Amino acid sequence: MIDQYVRDDGPYVHIQWQQGPVGPDGANGAQPEEVMAALLARLQYLNTRLPDSDNDDAIARAHDAMDVLNARLKALNEGNPAPDVTEAIAHMEEAQQALARRKAKRTLAGVEGTEEPTPEPILRAEHPIVLPPGQGGPPGGGPPIDPPGGGPPDGVGPPIAEVT
Repeated sequence: MIDQYVRDDGPYVHIQWQQGPVGPDGANGAQPEEVMAALLARLQYLNTRLPDSDNDDAIARAHDAMDVLNARLKALNEGNPAPDVTEAIAHMEEAQQALARRKAKRTLAGVEGTEEPTPEPILRAEHPIVLPPGQGGPPGGGPPIDPPGGGPPDGVGPPIAEVT
C-alpha cells in the first residue's frame, strides 16, 4: 500500500508501508517507527536553521510519539499483544499543532517561505497563537489569532497534508 500526501500543487510524499509481518526475506515497506525517525531528523535539522520554541515543542511531542511506538514494537518482539497507539497519535497531533503555530507566527511576520528568522517581537508574543479546530488548533478551540489588522494571516488554514 502506498499512501500519497498531497497539497494544492499535487503529491509530494509517497510512503510504501510494510505489508504483513516482516518475513525471512526482510521488509517490503516502511514501518511507522522508521518514518517517525526521518521526521524527527528533519525537524531537528530545520530547528538548527530557524530555531523556534514551537519547533522544540513539535520535536518533544514527536519524541513522545516515538516512545509509544517503540514500546509497541518491543511488546510485539517479545510476543506480547500490541498496545494501543492512540497516545502516539495524540502526540503527533500536538506536534502538528505546534508546527501550525510556527507557520502562523512566520506568516504573520511576513517571513514564511523564506530563510529569514522570525522577528523577536513575534517569537516573544505575549499571547500564544492558538489555531481554531480544523485549522491545526486543539479540538476544543482556543482564542482566535489576532494579528495587527485583525483576522488570521493569509495562508493560515487547514493542514496541507492529507492521506489519500
